[in-house]
This record gives sequence, structure tokens and C-alpha cells, in this order.
Amino acid sequence: MTREIPRIPHDALFKELLRRFLPEVMGLFLPREAALLRWETMQFIDKELGINLPDSLRRVADIVAEVERLDGQPEVILLHVEVEASRKEKMPARMFEYYSLLRLLKGRLVLPVVMMLLPVGEAAIRLRRYREEIGGQVYMELSYWQINLRDLAGDVYAARLEPVAAALSAVMPMAEPVASRLASWRTIANHADLTEKQKSFLMYFTDIYSPLAALENVGEDVMSELNVLQEPYVFDPYEIGLRQGLEQGLEQGLEQGRVKGLQTAVWQLLVDRFGEVDGVWQARLEEIDDVGVLTEMLRLVGRVEGVGELPWGEEERTE
Repeated sequence: MTREIPRIPHDALFKELLRRFLPEVMGLFLPREAALLRWETMQFIDKELGINLPDSLRRVADIVAEVERLDGQPEVILLHVEVEASRKEKMPARMFEYYSLLRLLKGRLVLPVVMMLLPVGEAAIRLRRYREEIGGQVYMELSYWQINLRDLAGDVYAARLEPVAAALSAVMPMAEPVASRLASWRTIANHADLTEKQKSFLMYFTDIYSPLAALENVGEDVMSELNVLQEPYVFDPYEIGLRQGLEQGLEQGLEQGRVKGLQTAVWQLLVDRFGEVDGVWQARLEEIDDVGVLTEMLRLVGRVEGVGELPWGEEERTE
């Protein structure tokens, strides 16, 4: 029985691309900035360091990496992929939030970059600025790079002999999609520095954003060559799903760790403040798995002295 291969969503697919080819992506769009970095020192940073914002509901393919500059100083690269055009007006403020968090938490220089996957209708690669001012006086300004993939010419990037450029061309508008697809897959299949898995992933990536089945006016000879190019490279998207599952599991594990830590802190503070506490309270405490409730309990216990009674009643505790 053959299993159905799911279509990977934008966030997971682009995150995988950036994890595999971040130096190449940076070199493609921001070559001057990329040339200042020692990519062999690159280490990806756990996203909970940089993406712990109050409004962080669904984030899209956020990648944070720490790379040394050529002068030996560490630098943090913040790369965010945005697919929802309805929220693009919030992007400048969000980039400032990301930047501030990373700057504070890591104590490193931060190079912020955002990639947009929907047409913006402006310069494809531009330095944008976020300002905060009072009474016309600017008190804070942040510059960050914005790369609008849908405003780039796909045919131009498909013609470049660079496999990542060839793959990303599938996201861009094309005047000659058939010729560009052929050029892209030739570049990927014939590139000597790519592993078989890398070739398989890049071909899968191009087929997601520019499906072979959707190409029109494909001559028999061209279609035959496309099939020959694709045939040896079969990428299993469950590999990305597995990574997603592991990351989600890690997030859940971190949440469980926070709960356990708060439970322990509340119990220890109870013992410190009230001396011997009935063990039934420990059992009840272990039933509470809401971080907000546990945090409030910790606050309440911390406000009172040991007066012989717990800082909440039975009815209040159970609500």
C-alpha cells in the first residue's frame, strides 16, 4: 500500500530550505553582508530565545543563527519568512520586537532580514526602516532588509548556475516557466557540490511552487527530459514532518518543564512560609497544569508571611 505524501506548508518548507542553505540564500540576495561572515562557525539558535513574543500565535519559518564575523565577533542573523499579506503592515514593528529580544538575550549584533512570499509591489530587495517618534522627534530607528521574492524575475534566477537560485525561482513570476523549469532542474541535477538528498529536496521545493503537472505547452522532448532529470531524486516530505514533530515535542517538553518548575517553586515557598503543610496540598498542586494559575499562586504565596493559613481558600483554589 502506498502512503499519501502530504504537501508541506510554507512555514515548514521554507524553514527547511533556510536550515539547509542559509549561507547560499544570504549570498544570493545580500552578498555584501554574507561576505562579512565566517559561515563555518554558523550555529542555529533554539527559537524560544527569539520568538517569545506576547502576540506569537503562528509564526512563519523563523530562523535564527549565530555566525562569527571575519573580525572574530559573533553576529546573530534573524531571518523571518512572511506569507500573509494581510499582516505585512505589522512587519516593521514585529521586526523591531524580534531584534530587541535577540539583542537583549544574546548580547550580539543582529542582522535582521525578512523574506516576503506575496507580491509587495516595490523594490524587490530594499533596506526598510522602523521608527518610533514623539511630536515629530525620532527617538528610535531600526533598519532591516526586506526581500520580496514575488517581485523578483524568476527567469533571471532560473538561468543562474546556482542551485538555490534555481529552486527559489519557482516562487517568483516567470515569463517562460517551461524553459526556466528545465534550466533550474539542469542546474540542480548537474551541480557537483550537492548531495543526493540536497538535490532531491531542491527539486521537491521547485515542484511545490511550480508543479510540473501545471506547466502548459510542454513539448514531448522537454517533458521527457524533465522526467529524466526528476526521476532519480525522490524527496520524502515526511522528513520535514519528523523535524516539525520533534520541535513541537521539544516545545511541549519545555512547557511541561515550566509547569513542573512552578509547581516545585510554589510547594517549596509554601513549606518555607508555613512550615509543615498537609501533603494533600502537594497532590492538589500537581493537578494544576496552567502556567498562569501557578504563576499567580506563586505571587500570592510570596506576598504573605507565615500566618498559619494558606493565602487562598479551598473554593478559590479550585476555580
